[in-house]
Formats: sequence, C-alpha cells, structure tokens
Amino acid sequence: MQKSPHQGPTEVDVTFTVKVTLREGQHLCLVERSHNSGCNYDHRLQMSFSPPNLWKGTMPLTTKSTFEYLYAASDGISFFHISNIRKIRPKIKTPYIDDGELEDATQIDLPSLHHSHTLINKTSFFDFNFSYPSSFLLKPKRPVPGVEFIHPDYQGHKMVKLMVSFMSSTQQQATIVDSEHISKPVTFRIEHPSSSHSSFRIEVQSSVDGLEEPKTTVGTVIISQLPATQQYTTIPLFNPHLFVVGHLTFRYLHTTPFFHKELLNDDIPSSPFFVNKNSNKNNTSTVKAMSLVGHRGSGADGSRLPVGGFTRCHLQENTVLSFESAGASGAQYVEFDVQLTKDLEPVIYHDFFVKLPSMPVSVPIHSMSNIQFHSLGKRVFHKSTSQEDLRSSTSQSDPVLISKSAGVVQNVHSAPASIHDTQFPTLREVMMKVSGSIGFNIEIKYPMHDEVEKHLFQPVDRNTYLDCILWVVFQCVSLVPRSVFFSSFDPDVCAMLRKKQNKFPVMFLTQIGTDVRSDPRSNSPEASVDFALHEGLAGLVCPAGIIIAEPSITALVVGKGLALATWGSENNDPRNVAIQRDLGLT
Repeated sequence: MQKSPHQGPTEVDVTFTVKVTLREGQHLCLVERSHNSGCNYDHRLQMSFSPPNLWKGTMPLTTKSTFEYLYAASDGISFFHISNIRKIRPKIKTPYIDDGELEDATQIDLPSLHHSHTLINKTSFFDFNFSYPSSFLLKPKRPVPGVEFIHPDYQGHKMVKLMVSFMSSTQQQATIVDSEHISKPVTFRIEHPSSSHSSFRIEVQSSVDGLEEPKTTVGTVIISQLPATQQYTTIPLFNPHLFVVGHLTFRYLHTTPFFHKELLNDDIPSSPFFVNKNSNKNNTSTVKAMSLVGHRGSGADGSRLPVGGFTRCHLQENTVLSFESAGASGAQYVEFDVQLTKDLEPVIYHDFFVKLPSMPVSVPIHSMSNIQFHSLGKRVFHKSTSQEDLRSSTSQSDPVLISKSAGVVQNVHSAPASIHDTQFPTLREVMMKVSGSIGFNIEIKYPMHDEVEKHLFQPVDRNTYLDCILWVVFQCVSLVPRSVFFSSFDPDVCAMLRKKQNKFPVMFLTQIGTDVRSDPRSNSPEASVDFALHEGLAGLVCPAGIIIAEPSITALVVGKGLALATWGSENNDPRNVAIQRDLGLT
C-alpha cells in the first residue's frame, strides 16, 4: 500500500475580523507576538475600518505552526493592547477568524512598540493651496482657492502675504508666504499630529494693489473638522475686532503615515527602469534603461484588432495568464489598474463599472464585495469574440511607450487572432502568482472630482484607499520580490504615494490639456511638470498624440530630468513609434 506523500507547511491568507469601538484618532492593529526578536511584539497588521465598529485585515500565515497575536490600538505614537494574547494554528480550510466583539477595556501601554523597528513612518503631511497661478487652466464652476472680502473696508483688497501656523499640545510650526510664492503649495511636515487637539492659524495680509498699508485678518482650521474625502473648504476671516470681513477658500490634502516593516528593507528590488539621482534635492527618479511594458498584460482588449498588417493572438486583459504571457514575450513590466471593492480588497480591473451579465446594468466596483466581483469576472467577458464586441469592450487600445533614454515600448504582435479568457484576479493573487521576474506598473484607479460629480460616487478616503493597496504590495514583495512602480491620473494619489513610501517610483498620468480636468495640474505640460518636480515624482505619462504633434513637450519634460511615457492607440503604429524615437524617446 502506497503512502501519501508528506505535505509540509504551506502559506494561507487568513482574514481576521473583530468589532471594537476605539477612541478618536486611533486605528486598530493586529500585533504578532514574537519570541525570536529583540522586542516582545514584532509584526503588525493595520486593520481596515468599516462603520460602525468592524475592523478587518488579511495576512499570510504558515500552516502547522502556532501564531500568537493580540489587538492593539494606536494613535500614531504609542500602542495600547485591548485584548489578551490569542493563539491559532492556521489551516487551509479555515482561512477566516472571527474574534467577535471586544469589550470596552482599559488600554494598557505596550512600551516595546514605542520605538520598535515596526513603527516606520510617523510623519503626517498637510498640503495647502491658497491661490492658483494665473496661468492655470481652470474648469468653469469649480472651487478656486482665494480670498473674498465682504466688508466695505476691504473692498478691492487682494492677498499679499500669508502666515500659516500649526499648533498642537506638543509642537508648533509657522511659515510665511510672500506675494511671489502665494500661488505655490504650502506643505507642513508634522510628527505625530493629534487631530483632536491640532489646528492651523492662517493670517492673511491684504491691500489694494499693494499701495496701502496691509490689513490683517485671521482664520482658524481645526484638523478634526476637515472631511477626509473633501479637497476644498472655506473658513471665515476675522478682523482685529472679531467681525467676519471675508472668507478664505483653500485646497488641502492630509497624508497620514503608512506603516510596514518592509519600508526598512534595503533588499527590495530596485527598478532597472529608474535610477535615483542623489544630487536632486527632490530625490526624484529618472529613467535608466529601455524597458518593455505590456499594457494590461499582453495588451488591452481592443488591441486584438489588426494593426499595420499584424493580427494579435490576444489573451483577456488584466489576468494572470495575460501577465505571464507578456513576460514570456519579452516584457520586463506589465501595467494594470487597481481599485478597491466594497470590503476594501484591491482588485485588478480597468473600468469603474462592471456590466452585469444578461442585464443592461452597470455596477460600480466599489459597491461590490470581492466575492461578488470575482463571481462576475468570467461570465461578463465570455459572451462573444466578434470584432464588433471587441471594439466596444474597451475605450482604448494602447501599448505603453516609455522615454528619456528608456526608449520605445511596443506590444508584441503575432497570429492568428484568438481569445483566451480567465478570471479577473485580486492584487494579492497577481503579486503571488505572477513570476517575480516580471515587474509591475501599478496604476491606482481613484475617482477624481470629475468622476465623483458625474457618477455620484462616494469613494473611500484616499489614505485608507492607498494604505490597503500599499499593504498588499509591500507584504507580497517581501514574499515574491519584484520591481514595482506606481502611476495614477489623480495628482493627489501621486503625491500621497510619494509621501507614504520611498521604495517604489511614482509617475503622474496626465492629459496635459488635451482634456480639461477639474484639477488644473493636469491641464498643461508646464503645470504637470511643476507638480512632478515639486512632489519628487519620477516623471509623466502623457497621450502619444500630443507628444507627436508638439515635440517641444518632450524637451520640456526630459530637460527637467523627468521620465516621459506615452499611451494611446497611436503607439500601435510603428511609424508613430519611429517619430517618437526621433524626438529623443530612444
């Protein structure tokens, strides 16, 4: 009788859920008890919150070994355990742990975590725009930063100077902005801000064309009163007699810290596509060598159509099979879009909506659970392979073209035409299943103001959104090392990604004025370049058509030491590729 082979330990993703009400400004962490490190508690998982009091988190564990953990509340400075130590032995058939509801307990200090190497990033960033440059191309009926005076004593007054002060129970900062820099972003870097006891005091000096003695008005911003998902707010301005004489509208962005122990890991693979320039004060990254990038894997759905005498053998976009095929065909990177489901699971999908099978209804990804989304994937895109359906299945058919000295990137063409369909995966599945030799260009899909207004979206705030994605990326890269860089059309997402981590380069996807957006940083080459330089981004990703039509844009971007990438159906034509190579994209 033949014995079954011994099955050793395997890795399984275990999801923990628990219900608990925390104090204001705290988040919940699941903390591993370590017996092999210098501190008593080592690895930490930051849990995701779902109102009113549900916390959820997933982490890979090894079967046939005991995992000891407890739940801890953190305010960004200290950790306080709110549960006793728990033990489990993970099993493949039981990847779900429901720890019920925690009673209101005394929060006992965990001093070993105060200065532990697991507490990586302790810095929050606050970015303000109090005015826009006059050169900005603005969309009508959109909020515009600036001052509006309503008192007759301030008629005709304009801002000439600002003093912005941050105040909390433990620290104070102040910065003065003169008239020459009043349209530039103002950034505060703050250690351990306590939102319930922190505020900004904004002192505005104004005059009529600078010809008279400036008058001073003051406004106050309580951090806890700034909505996480809102980008603009208006506050009253008071004169020295405490009368309201006007209002100040400004744009703000609060970037909270991201925690992961891999932020200290110097062994995370660096991208051969980028190289850091230590002499650059913004610590930007620039292109190092040519790389081939497979768009959504081995090509977007619409690029199956014949182009230039070539017909493609196409695999379903954004699938593990498509990514592996692109790598086998010579791509060093694959590009794909990531967004969150209702239960905060990062999934790979291009559009914000999924068409339901056999129904004329489209459902937003963020309103579906991961299980619901996963169950739809195979049916939605399996109905037809006719040329007409293929044309309507996507809005773009475009490989990616990456520049400076990075050269030209083209999709691989072959024959005959066919289609192979597989299930749409989660980000975790892709990062664990696709070979580590294939790099990832992860595009973060977050609805900008235009999409929110058009579709009445109610998105998760950007910090939660990005932290959920970054956690999976760092966790998986520690298990399957690979090269990664991020990109996004949302300027704030780009800025926050850069502030939350410094391991992976970030590129700004921008229309540079070909399609006027609500965010003016996307509406001209100059504005996009200034933004990328200010935030220390690696470069821009622009429409191929405008780069071909306006060669000066290439010189503008590359001349500033930024990488330049292009997308669009124009890149399917070898003649357009040659034009861009002649422009210096070689």
